[in-house]
Amino acid sequence: MTACSAKGYRGPELPDNQVATIELKAPALSKVPLFWVFPLNMLLWFSEDWNETSWGPNIFVGYIELDDPDAGTWDVDASNKVKLDRFSKVYVRPGTRSVRTMETAFVKKTVAGDTTYQTGSCECTEREANNQKQKVCEKKTTSSTPYFVTERDTTCTLVFHAFAGQTYRAFNRNGRLMLQYSDGKIDNDAMCQSKDRSRQTYESGYSTSQCTP
Repeated sequence: MTACSAKGYRGPELPDNQVATIELKAPALSKVPLFWVFPLNMLLWFSEDWNETSWGPNIFVGYIELDDPDAGTWDVDASNKVKLDRFSKVYVRPGTRSVRTMETAFVKKTVAGDTTYQTGSCECTEREANNQKQKVCEKKTTSSTPYFVTERDTTCTLVFHAFAGQTYRAFNRNGRLMLQYSDGKIDNDAMCQSKDRSRQTYESGYSTSQCTP
């Protein structure tokens, strides 16, 4: 299959010897449909770093320009629109570029208030037991408990200088974002920043009890 490509610069298309290529580090077999499904896709796990890259955080290309009126030059939101996968590659002009991962992890959950209860009316239904119909009356009580959930957003960015005619392959190894140059050199100098944020959520539950109409 032919890989999809994105032009990460403004203006007319340039020849290959004037742009750099950024893609995922992936085995050639990962592009063959036969190996997309279990259990054949497990045959690709022997490929170095591919398993972790496949199941790890998405990798985006940053410090790029897009032919998108809503995406400005060097715009973080613009870079987050270009995600690498096994079929895609991004062509960029020589210069400072980056690859980036973003993950959200659960930190803690704390009670944010009292549980509220709401009891419904008594309702009766007929149920069959031992070949006999019995009238069963029940009322349902629902509960709602507020919580504050704290999550940690971690962004890891690896900045590098892209040279014309070179290919750069991004991947994950041991939980770290890395980049392989055309000569095989591995760059693991990714800088990570984390920020906690909290949001309120509610957990609901219910119980039933017998009642008299």
